Order: sequence, then C-alpha cells, then structure tokens
Amino acid sequence: MSLEEEFDALIRQNEMLVKKIHKDAQHNQETQAQNECLQKQLGSFLKQKPKVNEETYKAERRRQERVFSHNIDSSS
Repeated sequence: MSLEEEFDALIRQNEMLVKKIHKDAQHNQETQAQNECLQKQLGSFLKQKPKVNEETYKAERRRQERVFSHNIDSSS
C-alpha cells in the first residue's frame, strides 16, 4: 500500500470515528435529558408518597372504626 493510500484510509477512518463520536454525544445528551425527567418524576413521587400513605392510613382507620361501631351496634 502506498503512502497516499494509507493516508486516504486513515482519513476515512478518522471521518468514521468523528461521526461515531457525534452520534455517541447525541445519544449521551438524550440519555441525560431522560435521566433529568425521571429524577423530577421520582422527586414528585417521593413528595406525594407521605400524603398517599397518610390518606391510606386515615381511610383504614375510618374503615376499622365503622366495623367496630357496627360490631358494637350488632351486639347490643
């Protein structure tokens, strides 16, 4: 292979590597954007979770109170 052919092969290889680097950089940006979105969703979920747990607890207490009240009324 002549020096000129080797140089052309290296140029083509370099062009392919540059394209791959650009593609990987774009993919990386998309992944970072997805991660940011998921982090926001997780943060929102974690803020709402105590409210959901508290509401579930209160609903369960009300159900237990109704059952207990019903049992007392039935046994009278």
